Amino acid sequence: HHPHRGAFERGQHWNAALSDGAAAAKAILGHPETPAEIPWGWTDQHGLSMQFAGWIHPHDELIVDGDLSARDFLAVALRAGRPVGAVAMSRPRELRATRALIAAGDPWLSGPPAHLVPAS
Repeated sequence: HHPHRGAFERGQHWNAALSDGAAAAKAILGHPETPAEIPWGWTDQHGLSMQFAGWIHPHDELIVDGDLSARDFLAVALRAGRPVGAVAMSRPRELRATRALIAAGDPWLSGPPAHLVPAS
């Protein structure tokens, strides 16, 4: 059960298997539950690195920093003003920082950072 989503989910990346296994072991041993990690993963294909995190749905607002055609960008999905998912190419540090924002669940009260612009 994932508390951020309020539903049962199965991750499809090896890091999900690691964190889910650790959570199951802790539950069996009666240790306190640790906060669930935001699902994330990556792939390296044809010399390019793509990372993803959270949950993106077709109706989310998408904002992009960078150049999609140059394959150098961070795209953040917002739902009710809150970052809920992200995809990045060639920007691992920015994706890592966005994972923390997704986990915090706080809305961007003053809107997204100025360097992020609505996707067209």
